[in-house]
Amino acid sequence: MPKFELDAWEYLQLSVCGLAHAVEAEHLLNRSRKRIAN
Repeated sequence: MPKFELDAWEYLQLSVCGLAHAVEAEHLLNRSRKRIAN
C-alpha cells in the first residue's frame, strides 16, 4: 500500500473518531443543559 493511501486512511479514521467524540460531547452537553433547565 502506498504511503499516501495509508496516511489518507489514518486521517479518515482520525476524522471519524473526532466526529464521534464531538457528537458524544454535544450530546452530554445537551443532557446536562436539560437537567439544569428542569
